[in-house]
Amino acid sequence: MKRTFTHTALLILLFIASAFQVPETEGPPYTKAQIESFVREVFGNQADALVLKDNSPRLQLIQNFLGRVAVLHKPELAGKKFKLLSSVALQNKYNPTMTRDQVYHAATFNPLKYNLPMASKQREVFRIDHSDYLIIIEPLQ
Repeated sequence: MKRTFTHTALLILLFIASAFQVPETEGPPYTKAQIESFVREVFGNQADALVLKDNSPRLQLIQNFLGRVAVLHKPELAGKKFKLLSSVALQNKYNPTMTRDQVYHAATFNPLKYNLPMASKQREVFRIDHSDYLIIIEPLQ
């Protein structure tokens, strides 16, 4: 009887622990070096003047945005319709030679390259084209 109770209790605890598990992300949180690399890719030779200077409000906005972005592998949502990343314009005002990623790689994916909603008041979800990866942007609080 004790053994059955113990097994049941362990199963319940295991279920509760898995229900509250934080989903694994691919990429974030980003390091300071990664953020600088992303900024330089998007802003080109204007990166220092526009973003990377001391106490830059634009840098703080970018850091906040990247802290709310997660890329999740969700094969179970393969049939669901989401906005495609290819439908989002590139942020190529300062770097007109920038191109879209042809294949997703967690180590090199730069969310700043795309005109994703940085100040949305609701959760935004985009599918990386031809993949099971979703970009999830939590709302601005």
